[in-house]
Amino acid sequence: MSQPGSGVSNTDSPSGRKPWALIAMGVVGVSALVIGLAVWIGGGDEEITSTSTTTTTTTIVEPTTTSAATTTTVPTTTTTTTTTTTTPTTSSVPPTTTTPSFALPAPNDTSWTVDILHVPDAAPLTMNLATTSGDVRVYDGVVGLERCIGIVGTGDEYWGWCGYGPDDLEGSFVVVAGITPWLVEFGTAVGDVELHPLDPQWRLPSNGCSDPVVSIIGGANLGPFTVMGLVCAGPDAFIGIGPLLFGEQRAPDGGGVLAVHSDEGWSAIDFGTSIDCAGWADGVDRCESFGIESEMSEALLPIPPVDLLTTAQDVVGVRDETATARSWIGAETGPPEIEGLLVEAVSDPEDEVPPTVHSATGVGFGDAINLVIIEVPAMDDSILSTSWAAWIRPASPTPLSKVFAWETCARGLAEPDLCI
Repeated sequence: MSQPGSGVSNTDSPSGRKPWALIAMGVVGVSALVIGLAVWIGGGDEEITSTSTTTTTTTIVEPTTTSAATTTTVPTTTTTTTTTTTTPTTSSVPPTTTTPSFALPAPNDTSWTVDILHVPDAAPLTMNLATTSGDVRVYDGVVGLERCIGIVGTGDEYWGWCGYGPDDLEGSFVVVAGITPWLVEFGTAVGDVELHPLDPQWRLPSNGCSDPVVSIIGGANLGPFTVMGLVCAGPDAFIGIGPLLFGEQRAPDGGGVLAVHSDEGWSAIDFGTSIDCAGWADGVDRCESFGIESEMSEALLPIPPVDLLTTAQDVVGVRDETATARSWIGAETGPPEIEGLLVEAVSDPEDEVPPTVHSATGVGFGDAINLVIIEVPAMDDSILSTSWAAWIRPASPTPLSKVFAWETCARGLAEPDLCI
């Protein structure tokens, strides 16, 4: 069972929520035709079943005032035909659904009220405006034991996150509005939310990702779901999405999306609450490439806090140095001692400028994980520095969970992975 508010879960939460559900319906004129139904089911060892492949349009409907008028009712006959073809899949592109637009109540300048699903006897949830930045607004509210944060962008864009047990929830997630990634950080108090716009070329080398986060998230086509975690290995990326209880697409327990990079860019190949790392039709052993035992969720790393984010865009040579770093620390298990050994290993006593070390504890959700960023200045006209990101899980038998390294260019990029 996941920790409260975590992005990945293999069982129902205490709120009684069901696994994935995606339902869309459209009514046209006086004749209704149910033309597609897609249900996203993940959890345990259940298969994902698809019924149709289509596209969804979401509309937030602004409130209107209608004056008194004479209404004439015309009897109608409605014929509904539903055809469902069920094909079990284990590693397919996420099913989507083509329907007319789905109406979601529009927020106003101070609040946003929505219906919450999968929570027994829940009243509508009212989220109050917490913060704004440009055209992006963030709303935050609680109903029962569920805390939900809603983000509204320009036009019809919106995203949502919901967590169980609001009294002790804090963390961060990412959404992409247009070409801009936004980091949303929230504290334990409802309304304590910060919104940070990031550069469209922002990358996460600390999580092993060399491509812009916008391209990875955009290619995965996540819709209204928030990104709670991300980790990359070669041409693959595993994205952790947060729980969502309102809107036309819902994920009561969150989940994950496996995306791959090809000549056409990034695209999702599987999704759910439980994704095996072995047995893929493309022959790739993702247990080995991600360094995990059985499920992709084991590899997931949280989004770093804003003060530890790598803001430099011109990074090259992102690589996994976990095995090398573990050889440096030996049998040491204490986080402060591990940090000291890593700094010693990457430093040169003859360097004129010592490394800069930044660290944070309790990053993300679930089991506590620490992040240490070590920046080693480079005496080179082309390379500004070499950085090391060490993820440490104090409660784990193997506390040094993952280590990535990369270089930051001093004068920009000559090619995608080459400094000028």
